[in-house]
Amino acid sequence: MATTKNSKNTYDSIIIGSGLSGLILAKQLSDLGQKTLVLEKREIPGGHLRSTSTKGFQFHTSLLYIPDFKEYTEPLEMLEFMMDQKILGPSKELPPKTYNSGELKDFIGFSDLKFHSINEAQWYTQSKVREILIPPEDWVEWLLHEPAFEIQALHEVTRYNFDDGNLDSVTVNGTKTFYATNFFHAAPVSPLHTLIPDIALKGREKAKVSKAQGWTSVCLHFLHSGLQTENENVHLLMGSKTDFEPCIGTFYPAIQKDSKTLQESFWFSLINDEHTEDMEHIGALIRNMKKQIKRAYPEAIENIDIEKIVVTPQSQGSYDLELKNPCQLSQISNLWLASPLLLEQRSVGASVQAADKALKAWKACQPEIYANIPSSTCPA
Repeated sequence: MATTKNSKNTYDSIIIGSGLSGLILAKQLSDLGQKTLVLEKREIPGGHLRSTSTKGFQFHTSLLYIPDFKEYTEPLEMLEFMMDQKILGPSKELPPKTYNSGELKDFIGFSDLKFHSINEAQWYTQSKVREILIPPEDWVEWLLHEPAFEIQALHEVTRYNFDDGNLDSVTVNGTKTFYATNFFHAAPVSPLHTLIPDIALKGREKAKVSKAQGWTSVCLHFLHSGLQTENENVHLLMGSKTDFEPCIGTFYPAIQKDSKTLQESFWFSLINDEHTEDMEHIGALIRNMKKQIKRAYPEAIENIDIEKIVVTPQSQGSYDLELKNPCQLSQISNLWLASPLLLEQRSVGASVQAADKALKAWKACQPEIYANIPSSTCPA
């Protein structure tokens, strides 16, 4: 039964998803005076950048890798402006490495190997990269520190509700209803084909949405005892076959803790979203990842103090819904899409861009109010 509409469950804007794009939007909208609610289905907000801690050790949440090209650094400069903090450090020459013929070598290409995820892997093949001074998990913490917006965790949107053809509310966990004037979908797009009734999403557009699949990341976080390597380059490790996608990762600088040398490493590989719940397939992938790491660094797998596995559906990829209006489905005038997978940009920069594009599209629908107010992520 629907919840009765009242001041406590009614907002100016509701954002579905608390990843980086959703939190940036929440910050921007609340700065503009919007009463804003963020709905997150997981226990902890932050999406795949949420803090990852195991046995008291705080792991990096992602691969700190930003190619030193304007299209990749500009979104983070926007975030620097909003946070009033320096995120991007100096440029460095760190050519990616691979393991071949019994030794580590500079990566020069995939040869004749036809990986399905090659468009994603190519992102990590640039030699000139920027140092990251503040890791992404700290960006999330900054956005969540004393927010002017409301956030509800363990609140999974199970239905978009329409009144006289207009989107007016969302149902959460099958029971609770929240109402708003504006809605921003900052979560994976493909579930929309089941969340939105046929009256508002149909035909070719519905088919496009239902097929909007990304890649699931299978991530291995390791804390090694002892120094494994001083090499900070990104590695693209693969065998001679394409049964599994490349294993991509890096080692972080060693640290001293309790008079002991420790070194963190982060690795990931990709699987098609259809295998997200296939534990046998994921297990085989993890074994292959460890095999490739061990070939390059034989002692690294033997010297693991802490191991953490994280599987994140639709964390990478890009798809084009061929939208006529920027960030909007054709039949719904008050819903804006802010998924980073809608952009060709990759990594964290895509999340910043997705939030910025959705906010600009929303403002364009209300020019009499917001025409002369800049985004808080952009210099005036």
